[in-house]
Amino acid sequence: MTKFDLSHAYPFMALNFVIVLILSGWLLNEPLSVSKIVGTTLIVIGTVVVARG
Repeated sequence: MTKFDLSHAYPFMALNFVIVLILSGWLLNEPLSVSKIVGTTLIVIGTVVVARG
């Protein structure tokens, strides 16, 4: 990650929230509540806004 600009690397790091949410529901059978999905969506939207400048 040290070879990339932070403005390009940060949005990909924020995808971890989405991956964790999906894998926890699939592999660990954790319940996916509306609040978890809305929270993750807000994180993704915020990351897109910050990445665009």
